[in-house]
Amino acid sequence: MKKIFLLLAIFLGIFDFTYAQKIGIFVEGVPQFTINKSDLITTFQNNLLEFGQIDADFKDVEIRSFEGAFFLTFIGEGIKSTLSAYNENDILIVDGKTSCTSTDFSSESLGCIPRPLSGGCSPSNKSGKCSKTVSDFSLIE
Repeated sequence: MKKIFLLLAIFLGIFDFTYAQKIGIFVEGVPQFTINKSDLITTFQNNLLEFGQIDADFKDVEIRSFEGAFFLTFIGEGIKSTLSAYNENDILIVDGKTSCTSTDFSSESLGCIPRPLSGGCSPSNKSGKCSKTVSDFSLIE
């Protein structure tokens, strides 16, 4: 059993992508954070300001799902910013390269969401303005 865990750790280490960050696990199918949410919020706010010129004061971060996909959603007063996430062997991984931010959809569950296939951002339910921030490293590291 120890050998299996060791091989899994080596496999995940080798295939750890620059933009992907492990932030949680799935327990009975439900995603849960394994990292400090306050640190995650602070890091993301600082990177969003520096690289996206978006000055946001996020109060919380949640793991949400929409149309079978997972998202990491940062929530502030009148603003939301969302990043794509996925389940890889019951580990929650976030693609921290692209975030989608909006004030138009702050009352909606997700707001503006990344669309990985198109590389863009779009509203989860309505039309409106979405701001896309892209970096050459993870915005949550």
